[in-house]
Amino acid sequence: LCALSGGSLYQHVNKHGNGHEVDTNTGQTVYVSSVHHQMMNPLGTKHELIAWSKEILSNVHLVEGEQNLDVTVEPEVVYFQDTKALAIQYHPEFMSEQDEGYKYAQDLVNKYILQGA
Repeated sequence: LCALSGGSLYQHVNKHGNGHEVDTNTGQTVYVSSVHHQMMNPLGTKHELIAWSKEILSNVHLVEGEQNLDVTVEPEVVYFQDTKALAIQYHPEFMSEQDEGYKYAQDLVNKYILQGA
């Protein structure tokens, strides 16, 4: 969804193989399931950053050509206004319906997709 919306991907990150906390644009902290080695880079797109890793987890952010970039935020949830796409980087499908990360994803789908925020 990020690439479709005009963004790009970090081709490799590390230390996103376990659950971790994310901060949200509403001031919440939510525990999520995270198992990915690529990451959204929404810079240059019309987007709303909804949630990001509470701290920078990865010490590697490789882009094409094996260039390692320094980042100030690791996005976990982004809404792309032009494509009306809600990109959830973490894995609510790996979580129980009672887990806060699962409920948070459900709330986001309801707000951004079903109600059309």
